[in-house]
Amino acid sequence: MADFSEFVNLRRRFISIQEQQQQEDEQSVCSEESVDVKSSAGVNRHSVFWIVASLSVSYYVDFFRVVLNSSDIHSLNVALWPVWSFFTPVILFTQFMGVVMLISLLG
Repeated sequence: MADFSEFVNLRRRFISIQEQQQQEDEQSVCSEESVDVKSSAGVNRHSVFWIVASLSVSYYVDFFRVVLNSSDIHSLNVALWPVWSFFTPVILFTQFMGVVMLISLLG
């Protein structure tokens, strides 16, 4: 069986290892607190891209003028198809993303 002094040495070694780990944990917590936390301002490249794309598409295809003045449009549900054909889903998706990103910046 092991001698009593061996148990004492093992206990001291364990306590010293435990103290070192506690000191390292305290230092890591202090270093994490010293790191500046970025505030989520909400303005990022992704949001700006979709808002600019939405405005560009609206301007390029005269979206509001066509919606208000086109004789082919009787209801906004599917009535934009005769005006822009296969570009209609792309235009509406771009408009949708622009509005969603604008709302996310406001809220």
